[in-house]
Amino acid sequence: METSASYTYYIESDLMWFYGFWARRHNEGNIKKVRMILKEIKQHYDQNSEE
Repeated sequence: METSASYTYYIESDLMWFYGFWARRHNEGNIKKVRMILKEIKQHYDQNSEE
C-alpha cells in the first residue's frame, strides 16, 4: 500500500491478499467470527496507543 497526499493506493498484491483472505473466510463459513476477533484486536491496540 502506498500513500500520496490524501489518497491511498493499493497495489495489485494487496488486493489479491485482501480478496484471498476474505474469500477463504467465506468458504470456511467464519466471516462473522473472524471479523469479531479482528475488531477486538483493533480495539485493544487502539486503547494501548492512547497511553
